Amino acid sequence: MATLTRRAKTVEVQSFVDAAVRLLEGHETSTGIRQRKRTEAAQTAFLRAVEAFLGDLLLGAKIGRGGWVFRSRHAKSFSGGEVTYRQFIAVAETMEALGLIEVVDGFNAMKTISWEGGQTSRYQQGKAARYRASKNLLDLAVGMGVEAQDVGRHFQETTPTKLIVLKDSSRRFGRDKIPGRPMSLSPTATVERLMDQVRLINEFLDGIDIQGGIHKGFYRVFNLGDHPGFDWNKGGRLYSIGIDNYQRLKEKDRLGMTLDGESVAEIDISGSYLTALHGLLGQPLKIEGDLYNVPGIPRSIVKGWLVATLSNAGHLKRWPKDKAADFVEETGQSLSETYSIKAVREAMIANYPVLDAWGQVEIDWGDLMFRESEAVIGTMVHLIKAYQIPALPVHDSLLVPASKVGLCRNLLVDHYKYSCKIEPRVTVDFPEGWVVEGS
Repeated sequence: MATLTRRAKTVEVQSFVDAAVRLLEGHETSTGIRQRKRTEAAQTAFLRAVEAFLGDLLLGAKIGRGGWVFRSRHAKSFSGGEVTYRQFIAVAETMEALGLIEVVDGFNAMKTISWEGGQTSRYQQGKAARYRASKNLLDLAVGMGVEAQDVGRHFQETTPTKLIVLKDSSRRFGRDKIPGRPMSLSPTATVERLMDQVRLINEFLDGIDIQGGIHKGFYRVFNLGDHPGFDWNKGGRLYSIGIDNYQRLKEKDRLGMTLDGESVAEIDISGSYLTALHGLLGQPLKIEGDLYNVPGIPRSIVKGWLVATLSNAGHLKRWPKDKAADFVEETGQSLSETYSIKAVREAMIANYPVLDAWGQVEIDWGDLMFRESEAVIGTMVHLIKAYQIPALPVHDSLLVPASKVGLCRNLLVDHYKYSCKIEPRVTVDFPEGWVVEGS
């Protein structure tokens, strides 16, 4: 997504932005689009729109997916942002006219769901407009010393201004999932406490030299804000800002990161949601060894089923579209025909009887995520306050200095036991070539 929040940080990229601005302004003058000079405020807004959009376009060229980035052109989607709707549209249209970008228009369509009894529901579904840097634009960047592969150094995200985000419940229509929408926040003592916690983490990590991955600050997302039992106890994960942040790296790439010059190790909570569910329901987890080892079902299928099921309101009736598509791409076979959702569910319940009542107990996915996030964040804050040790979360795992693994592991286990009422199983992955003491 074109977030329109990136800023130019190097001399080379500022020259690139200036060159693009000159092209756009020259086109406006030669075609008569603009008759009068912009006011100082309008010029500042125009420059900011060009800078931010160029950053997103180069990031798109780096991360693949055909180089496309999407951005809604609905005026309300720009509310509260640094770049206004009018400035973005003006910049995008001029860049397209100059052949600097390619554009695919978005669309909206109404879908109708027919229910038993003759009732129907309608909802809107579509795709946002997509944009891609043209060869001309990429050549202009290269000529200024700016390579798309190095975009993270040239364009950087600003630090988060919204430390706490609250969303309502997502909805499902058939196999389509409609994400939760942002909700307004009331300035309560709880919200202030939660913001202070995120602020403490951000301020500490701002003084740490993080290499090998991009991190500009965290914000914390709470979910199911419209749930009757919501009391800042649903969801609550920390997310690193930006779509190219370190949390999106593959594990082997994350293990190439350093914190203040020291290699990191990754401490992972094995089967976190499954473990937390047992703990919160007061049920022992008796299985020995790998929690994803279920007779007759491949490990990847077991893990995929658990993630999808325990992130859902109840048992799945069919495989999610993305998992079915991934299986076809990997094997050339149909997931539902090879491993039916019913057969996998029965095997999982046979191995873990506690799963039988999923969707009927008071605990939901928001509770599991919250308890997990409290353990992870509690460990991070403990490390900061007591030991001045940095840690970076990747949902149910922590990246920590490799030399401090023992301490960090023990603290994570302790905080998880306190939050989830059960001792977790953790694994530790070290960077290649790292010598573990005692081995």
